[in-house]
Amino acid sequence: MIESNLQEITERLDKVEKQNRYMKLAGVAFLSVVVVALLAGAAKKPEVVKEIKAHRIVMVDSEGKERIVMEEGRVRGWSMFSMLNSEGVITFRTMVTDQTVSMTLSPNQNGLTLWAGEQRSEFKMYGKNNTEQIHLKTSEFESVLDVTGPNKKNLARIIAGDHAASIATGGIEKNRVRMTGGLEDMNGGGFAITNKTGEEVIQLRVDEYGNGVVGAYNRKGMGRTLQPGP
Repeated sequence: MIESNLQEITERLDKVEKQNRYMKLAGVAFLSVVVVALLAGAAKKPEVVKEIKAHRIVMVDSEGKERIVMEEGRVRGWSMFSMLNSEGVITFRTMVTDQTVSMTLSPNQNGLTLWAGEQRSEFKMYGKNNTEQIHLKTSEFESVLDVTGPNKKNLARIIAGDHAASIATGGIEKNRVRMTGGLEDMNGGGFAITNKTGEEVIQLRVDEYGNGVVGAYNRKGMGRTLQPGP
């Protein structure tokens, strides 16, 4: 009885040993396959996407904040490229349509804008608190440069057109000094000073005969004119 039990136990141990041997072989084979697959993947070149199509592409920083955005504009036909600072404020933006191109730089409270279209172009520079201080615009008929003080009251304006050019300082219409130069189809240049209510009270001009004329007037246009003559 004892001998039969020992023989049975021995046979079971042999079976367990054979099973363990097969499991070890299977494990070694599996690990070999995994190693070969990893080596093959490492040797393979990374796949490069040749084209990405999307309505909006966003790049974020390590904190998940938007820093670069490429998107279609809210107005149909616009395409925009924007760069933002860590506070989410746009510091650079380019917008393009079929007819216009614009670029805006705004590092802080000041900045500049460049805008170009089929009929005209503009360039603006902003001072503190986003106050427009320099504005250059061109069109088919004239070019205009405005320089404004931080208080938005004082202005210097240069206008160059097809028939005349002028320089004005002070307000747009009041407290103004204006100098004008004309082409051959005009009598000549002129100089005028405007008071605070908008009337020209001092004039220096050229008459139709090419003579110099000096005039001083009151607010009602009454005054005296000095011109060459006998």
